[in-house]
Amino acid sequence: MSENIIIVGAGVSGLLAAKTLLENNYNVTIVEARDRIGGRVHTINAPFTVPVETGAEFIHGDLPLTTAILKEARIRAHAMEGRSYKIEKGALAEDDMFDTNWDQLIKALNALREDMPIGTFLDQQFSGENNRRLFESVVKFVEGYDAADIRQVSSFALREEWSESNDDMQLRMVKGYQEIIQYLCKHIEDLNGKIHLSSPVKQIEWKKNVRLITQQGAFYEGDRAIVTVPISILQRKEIEFTPTIPNYENAFNDIGFGGVIKFLFEFKETIWESRSPRRMKDAGFIFSDAPVPTWWTQEPEKRRLLTGWLGGPITYHHNYGEGELYGRAIDSLAYILSLPKKDIEDQIHAYHIANWVADPYARGAYAYPTVKTQPVRQLLSTPLENKIYFCGEALYEGPAMGTVEAGLTSGLECARKIMALK
Repeated sequence: MSENIIIVGAGVSGLLAAKTLLENNYNVTIVEARDRIGGRVHTINAPFTVPVETGAEFIHGDLPLTTAILKEARIRAHAMEGRSYKIEKGALAEDDMFDTNWDQLIKALNALREDMPIGTFLDQQFSGENNRRLFESVVKFVEGYDAADIRQVSSFALREEWSESNDDMQLRMVKGYQEIIQYLCKHIEDLNGKIHLSSPVKQIEWKKNVRLITQQGAFYEGDRAIVTVPISILQRKEIEFTPTIPNYENAFNDIGFGGVIKFLFEFKETIWESRSPRRMKDAGFIFSDAPVPTWWTQEPEKRRLLTGWLGGPITYHHNYGEGELYGRAIDSLAYILSLPKKDIEDQIHAYHIANWVADPYARGAYAYPTVKTQPVRQLLSTPLENKIYFCGEALYEGPAMGTVEAGLTSGLECARKIMALK
């Protein structure tokens, strides 16, 4: 008789785990808090004229599992192109955000023998006025790209990430990440998997068989459960485990989780080329010292979309409302484009602000490793008496933690652990 597996969460980890188990004759039920599948992958269309990514957007380099799924599903992706511009103290340059002494930083990191937060490392190795620009460049990158707190994020983990990364290869799916989500969902439905939406799980009983209870009072019973919710939800103890799991709950808190707010503005024309006095032709990325510092286009596709990015501790330290966020974005664009705010607003066709910190089922964007993460990740990857399994991008062992690739890989590995019990 086939085992019944319950999966909490319909993000990429849960969806791929479900597909894999269904293909191997398990019965699978997914219980999802949101009214949609995809989790922190969410492509929207209306009111925009093109697909827009409110969550995950890029494929960062040659990532094997993501690439394999694209090939299997015949999903088209193309490399991001364009020139990088930097605006600092009102001056425009064609440049990126890296300081010229970045090689010196990498050399010092490679010589580091004991892990420490990157902020402590910078204080010890690169303090003083002579290193101010390098210090600030590293902080901006860590808080922006990794959405991490420099007083927590692991120097060793960043060293590995920066040595393994392929920044020259940034891919974007032509129709958005929604194609991967739809592909996985279709397979699950074709294999008679069940997906229950709008069903936040509040309690998991697991000592004998597994029993999940939702906030609405519905319950689901199975032989095993896979918990794929973001680590932030587990840190907040929004799911109660019976019996309690104190060692695991302590371990959840040793993984960092960063905040991101995305700003999506579609204009009536490509105003950064046609209207801005700065004429940032073929712009790919725009880095700045504005309140919303990082923006990018859809190059090589000539779409009229600018995406803004605000990441790191600042997103948690301020309780931004929608109006304030919109104002910060317009102020930033007025500064970056050197245009009056009214001219920018008159050119807006549609906009959307995705505040992942305020999202009740994410409470942030993605995980990052602290000095304590490596050993606790091993604990959390160990199932509770082969009844409760945890997976997700936060538990991925490689340098691409925080990515869709990490979530997919973790979900696949979790399914394989269950299959190995047969």
